[in-house]
Amino acid sequence: MPPKKRKQPPSQATLLQFFSPSKAQKLAQSDSASRRETVAIDSDPLDDDVVLIEETGIAEEKISVQGGDDDVISLSPEATSPTRKGAQLELELDTKLAVTQQGPSSPSSLKKEPVTESVIGVHASQSSAAPHSVKVSLQSYDPKALPPYWQSGKPTPFAIIASSLRSISLDKGRIAASDALANLLRSVLLHFPADILSAVYLLSGTVAPSFEGLELGVGGQVIVKAAREVSGVTTAEVKRLLDEKGDLGDAVMEMKIKQTTLFKLPPLTVSSVFTTLRSLAQLKGANSQATRQQRIQRLLSAAQGEEVRWLVRILTGNLRSGTAKLTLLGALAKAAVANREWDDPQGGKRRGAWNKVVERTKEMEAVLRSCWSVCPSWDILVPALFDPQFDPLTLSERLRVHLHIPIRPMLGKITKDLPEALDKLDGLSYVADWKYDGQRAQIHWGGGVATIFSRHLENNTGKFFDVVNMIPQACVPTTSSFILDAEIVAIDGETGKHKPFQVLSNRPKKTQGELADLKGSDVCVYPFDLLYLNGESLMQKPLRERLHLLHASFSPVRHRFQFTNQLLDAAQDDVETFLSDALAGGAEGLMLKLLDEPPEEKKAERGALLATYEPDKRCNSWLKVKKDYSDSFRTFDLVVIGAWWGNGRKAGWYSPFLLACWNPKTERYESVCKVMSGFTDDFYREQLTAFTRENGMISPKRPSGYEVDDHLTPDMWFEPVHIWEIRGADLTLSPTHSAARGVVEPTSGRGVSLRFPRFVRVRTDKGLEDVTTSMESMYIYVFSGQVGLGVLTHHLWKVAEAYGKQVLVQNSTLQDDGPPAQDLLEEEGGGKEGGGEISD
Repeated sequence: MPPKKRKQPPSQATLLQFFSPSKAQKLAQSDSASRRETVAIDSDPLDDDVVLIEETGIAEEKISVQGGDDDVISLSPEATSPTRKGAQLELELDTKLAVTQQGPSSPSSLKKEPVTESVIGVHASQSSAAPHSVKVSLQSYDPKALPPYWQSGKPTPFAIIASSLRSISLDKGRIAASDALANLLRSVLLHFPADILSAVYLLSGTVAPSFEGLELGVGGQVIVKAAREVSGVTTAEVKRLLDEKGDLGDAVMEMKIKQTTLFKLPPLTVSSVFTTLRSLAQLKGANSQATRQQRIQRLLSAAQGEEVRWLVRILTGNLRSGTAKLTLLGALAKAAVANREWDDPQGGKRRGAWNKVVERTKEMEAVLRSCWSVCPSWDILVPALFDPQFDPLTLSERLRVHLHIPIRPMLGKITKDLPEALDKLDGLSYVADWKYDGQRAQIHWGGGVATIFSRHLENNTGKFFDVVNMIPQACVPTTSSFILDAEIVAIDGETGKHKPFQVLSNRPKKTQGELADLKGSDVCVYPFDLLYLNGESLMQKPLRERLHLLHASFSPVRHRFQFTNQLLDAAQDDVETFLSDALAGGAEGLMLKLLDEPPEEKKAERGALLATYEPDKRCNSWLKVKKDYSDSFRTFDLVVIGAWWGNGRKAGWYSPFLLACWNPKTERYESVCKVMSGFTDDFYREQLTAFTRENGMISPKRPSGYEVDDHLTPDMWFEPVHIWEIRGADLTLSPTHSAARGVVEPTSGRGVSLRFPRFVRVRTDKGLEDVTTSMESMYIYVFSGQVGLGVLTHHLWKVAEAYGKQVLVQNSTLQDDGPPAQDLLEEEGGGKEGGGEISD
């Protein structure tokens, strides 16, 4: 007989839900040898499903429920026969990987009431067990103890990741979060070490190193559509939940709780979730969006409780859990030492002494941070760290520089003006470089292959394919491999004259290798440092030697590859003239760098003075002198976190915008100013498409990581993505804004804010790790002459406590209302936690 069509409500991603209990019972009692019913789902998962019932009269061994693409759920006759037991429920994903779970033992189980999902993040059969928590001290945590849904030697369930992230998110303390993550990793190492790399990626909210360019970037619309298919909720209900919860993960979790199912799919595992998420990031092509949604539906179908919340947050790239990079690195260090020197897999007494564990953990954290700066890849770092053949503390000795894996760049410290910079380097050998107004680039070459990375480790090779083609011309015959630190500057291809940075930013991010794609934006490479040459790392050599090798290994290419303009060991008058020439030539200013290692007594006097290349550190041996610092107030790199609707001529546009700096101690964004100046009408229009609900940039309520007073609540909250450079008249204390609140004036609780802020430009060349910190805002306010030294001295240790920095009081005689001493407050070690800088 011809197929009969009937409309179904939106499909449940758990495909067995297409059977009502009565239908399932009818099928169970039918004679499968004489008939077969096939339920075929429309290939478009977004449309209402059309169910086709076909009677073939052909004897078959199985009753099949077929979904879109390759999804098949098969019930064997044993599953539906009242006389047979031990049925298998088989789910075949389009990855061709099959997983099995015990199904019901008799048709009577099909008559049970539908199971409503547990809220605690584990399957219903697991929910009655006592809760398992990783939020205990490192010393008392027992990694042998497991929640009942995880058996030693079995793959790590995703539920343990989800429940741990949930508990960590409820406590904003970094140390507590680091300890909890370490405890979780210790359990993975003990019971299923093969999952450790996948677990680290999921805890970091990523699926690949940043330089590989694989990002999930799943839009909110795709997730909402997938959640609707899984839960069957209406569009109006989705909107209500989003407005109520303010977080997509919370909203989808609420949708999923309302779902009822006859059967439970196999629990999600860490490895299966990571593999699926990575496959999502690799999807390309015309049908990738539909395939992406189908795979997300499968994940959401199998996920329960907290698993749903954290799946969605990982998919959107916004964990909101307090598991920042430094926190996770600290957790890895603690887990590595505790696993090797404290945890006893056989039970009984602990191994070693806890005091020794604490001491070695501190050493391990320093080693791991250093290794991460040289090789920021979990793929390499994690297996090397947990290699049982080696002591974890030997990691830096075993980890080498890898070509085509970026090194986190060394950074310069700001100075007020040229005299201050020269004073810091007085009596020492240094070189002055032009600081070009371009884009920093790290260029790798080896095996005839070039890779170009941005300042925050993005792969820009396609963007600068013309640079790749030029590289062989710049190498001398003996140069076979290298890593250059350089600046790429937009120029006029005929005259070599520099063009503004905006011309460079207009280059297509990915090109097809055609010169026409460049739209006239020719570039010139200005190398200023050499980190690696012919198989040898040069980072531990002094700058003078590195510069000598740089000039010996390359030759200039007219208007394409030019050595940075430099002045070595010059007098102050010559440096002042050199600065004027740099500004006249279109440069931003100068970089003053230490050439040779200073005597030990100089190091003791002036802190971190190193002529070596120090990845991911901000040292006194690299000092920035820019026009902005001398001629007007400094600029800040701030993140846009919200906006109000404009009035009058600006009605219908966002105006003003709310901007924030970053507090690395609390890992929160703190408001610092509202901006409504410096914008063009075209820019206002562009922001209406840059910040929308559809692209996930608008949050229905204030994100938990924002420190903003209630009376400063904007009309729209934005996700922390866009970074703008802002200039102001000066800094002042404000009862409204929260940057560095209570640090300069602990009794008043006022924060630092920027007066008369004005938009300068969008910083597409910077990442969130480069946002100005509240520590820097406080530092500039203090040394702008608005605080008497007596008041400042009174609160110096309060500052140290608030930001976790070591503060040195170098002046022994301080007077109220005296001139501020620039060297009163110094950061030890040169490293900078949390990133950020002022007008780089």
